[in-house]
Formats: sequence, structure tokens, C-alpha cells
Amino acid sequence: MNEIVWIMAQTIPDFPLEQNLAITSAFAERGMFRFSEACEYVRNLPYGRTTNRAELLLVLKEGRGTCSSKHALLAALARENAQPVKLMLGVFLLNAKLMPEVKYVLEKYQLDVVPEVHTYLVWCGERFDFTDRGMPVRPQHQFVLEEEIEPHQVDSYKPEMHREFIAGWLQRTGLNTRFGLDEMWQVREECIAARSEQG
Repeated sequence: MNEIVWIMAQTIPDFPLEQNLAITSAFAERGMFRFSEACEYVRNLPYGRTTNRAELLLVLKEGRGTCSSKHALLAALARENAQPVKLMLGVFLLNAKLMPEVKYVLEKYQLDVVPEVHTYLVWCGERFDFTDRGMPVRPQHQFVLEEEIEPHQVDSYKPEMHREFIAGWLQRTGLNTRFGLDEMWQVREECIAARSEQG
């Protein structure tokens, strides 16, 4: 059955969860039998890193997740149910307007922006973001680079790609005279910590 329901207020993709497989069963144990229900449940979990990003079900077991772990879990859930939901990786330039809680970190290092990578879903050509209840379901970022990835790639490929982008960005902007790659990565980590404190 490939029934699709559009929730008009948020246009969240929806279909029944019918497979007796690990991820679908984990959601069913928590009373969720439709994809929209799973999306809302995950969206309402607190923002925070799980103890092992490679184990997608820890989002449910530990009751928290980041954009990477939450969307990788939802993408894997869609795949178990043979639905064409894509897991996407997008690079954007994080600033205090997009995320006010990082303002003091950027000011500390005299930066206007820092490259950040965001993970989200694409369904029928539309982007969807279930990172947390305080953010719009439609991503507000202006992505400078986007690519489709597999759920398992959030563990190692995502940080590798992110570091590679930052290295090139430092060169292109001339900021390599002020920051090394590891130093800029630490700035990014401080931004994530500031974000988590507010999540």
C-alpha cells in the first residue's frame, strides 16, 4: 500500500509503516504507525548528540538527537517501508541571524559566519527538517552545496566532508592566516555546544 497523505499545515510526507523490521518495529513499540507520526515524535525529542552516531536507534533509546542522527533514522525508516525519501547533506554559512544562540561564539572569534553542515530529508522534491520543534519544518538555510547521502554516512563521511569544505573555505576567504583547520573546527564545536545548551 503506497497511500500518501499531505498534512496541509506543514506539508509533512506521510505513509503507513507496515514492515516488521528493526526500525519500523521500534517506532511501533512507541505507538507510531505512520511516517508523519514518526517525524513529529523525532522532531520533539531534545537536541543533543547520542553516544554513538552510527547506531541510529539510539535516537529513540536515549531520547535525543542532532540533525544527522534524527534524519538518518527517519530516512532509514522510510527505506524499510520502500518509500523514496532522500537523506541530504547541505553546507550553509551559519550566522547569528540564523541561530542567535551562537552569536557570542562568533563574536569571540571575530567571525561573521562559520561553515556548517546540515542534514535533512527530501520528499517529492521538497526539503523537510525535523531537527527540533523550535525550527521550521522547511529548512531556512541558503545551501552552498547539497548532496544525497546514505544513512550510514552520517557517522564518518559527514565530518570528513565538512572538514574538507572548511579547509577550502579558509583558503578562499584568506582566513587561513588566522585559523588552522583544527582551530576552525573547534569554533564550530563551540557553536554546536551553544546550540545544544539551548536545545
